[in-house]
Amino acid sequence: MVRNGEFSMADIKRVLRKHWWVLAACAPGLGIVSVLVAMRLPKKYTSQTLVLVARPAVEDYVKSVVTEDLTQRLASMKEQIVSRSRLQPVIEKFNLYAEDRNKVHGEDLIDRLRAAVTITLLEAMPGTQYPNLPGFSVNVTFNNPQVAQQICTEITSMFMEQNERALQLQASQRTSLIGQQLDEAKAKLDEQDAKLAQFKRQYIGLLPEETQSNLSLLGSLNSELDATTQALTRAQQDKAFNQTLLSRQETNWKGSQGGQNPETLEERSAPSTARRTAEPSQMQQLRATIQQEELNYQDLLKRQGKIQEQIKVLEGHIEASPMVDLQVKELTRNYQSALDFYNQLLKKRDNSVMPSDLVHQQEGEQFRVLDPPSLPRSPSFPKMFNFVAGGFGGGTALALIILYVLMAMDKTLHTEREVESYLKLPVLVSVPILEAAVGSSKLLKRPIFEGLNLR
Repeated sequence: MVRNGEFSMADIKRVLRKHWWVLAACAPGLGIVSVLVAMRLPKKYTSQTLVLVARPAVEDYVKSVVTEDLTQRLASMKEQIVSRSRLQPVIEKFNLYAEDRNKVHGEDLIDRLRAAVTITLLEAMPGTQYPNLPGFSVNVTFNNPQVAQQICTEITSMFMEQNERALQLQASQRTSLIGQQLDEAKAKLDEQDAKLAQFKRQYIGLLPEETQSNLSLLGSLNSELDATTQALTRAQQDKAFNQTLLSRQETNWKGSQGGQNPETLEERSAPSTARRTAEPSQMQQLRATIQQEELNYQDLLKRQGKIQEQIKVLEGHIEASPMVDLQVKELTRNYQSALDFYNQLLKKRDNSVMPSDLVHQQEGEQFRVLDPPSLPRSPSFPKMFNFVAGGFGGGTALALIILYVLMAMDKTLHTEREVESYLKLPVLVSVPILEAAVGSSKLLKRPIFEGLNLR
């Protein structure tokens, strides 16, 4: 007897011994029913393929033109491929659902085909060089194995074509964008170059790179000025000496002409000088020397003035050089920044052109079919083994439930403890087990209370 849902091992053995046929009937029965149901269900065949993302062999030198994450790109491609515009041609190409076209709306047929296509992303193994997904699988389930394989091949081809178009489109867009930026950078670079060149032309002689030459030239001019000044001094002295010598010779010559002392020559009148004879050649040479020295003196004086002007200009250049240096540095810095930016864009353009060429050569980041779409030999649904196992398992579970219910409904008393528990009175006597002969040699041992309902 089971009380409060509690039962012992003896109760279980007793129920199994008495109702064993329930377990023997339910498990095989439901197994057979499952087999019959599986045989009646429409069969589905699954064709599958595995596509890997093949990275370019020169990826260490050339960056991929596609910066979008592969997972996002694949999700976007999947949405495009399972769209109505892409699946409708597949239905028409393979004449799918021919019997239901007149009965079912076209959108429902597309939804049915969309549900038959399963795209699963593959996860990269831990510790690999590339953390993003290495590829994906395409599974197509249909009621015909050949058609399932054809649909799987068509869907895989769509992925390949879509990926190639995406690579080419993004490569051309990136190249066009970089080309536009490169033109703008070239214009700015030319502008900075023109400013720097104009500034150098305007401040020629004041540029920082000319400071050292200006200092050297200033030193040379100062030396030349000293030499010219000394030459002027000597020329002035020579001129004064020759003038004094000429004056003495002239006085002596005049005195010899008038027969008077040189002291009285100053009292002579102008008419008397007109009657003079020609001067001696020595005096004429001396007078010519004085004239030449005068010319040399004037030349040296002009030369001294020019040197002083040049020194003044150079000193002004040297004084203004720091301010010009600051402006040159600013212009040079702007020009260098424009040049660096232009070179960066030029390098990016070259790097974008190379992946574009590799895309056309099938050496870019491409999808590679590792396993071609398979031709299924056995149906993926229903699986006979799964149905048989499920039927036997379900039958066994049902049999155990029935046995538990039978055990819970059993109110008979079988032991002294059950009698005491049920009557709540002490048992003073017990009836021994009576043995009755059955047949010739078998003894039937049966508790006297078995089958007795004391309610």
